[in-house]
Amino acid sequence: MVKLDDFLARGRAGIHPQLAHFLQNRSYAKAQMFLSGDSDIPAGICGGGRQPRG
Repeated sequence: MVKLDDFLARGRAGIHPQLAHFLQNRSYAKAQMFLSGDSDIPAGICGGGRQPRG
């Protein structure tokens, strides 16, 4: 995990923002889904940029 944290800290500018978000929040399963090209990644607690229902 230290290596991933270091990678993220040094290379954040070159990483897709969504992937950086997953790595920063330790959502490794979602990061793997993203890297695999999955387009149906479930929203987490942050809501995934989705608007709240109301």
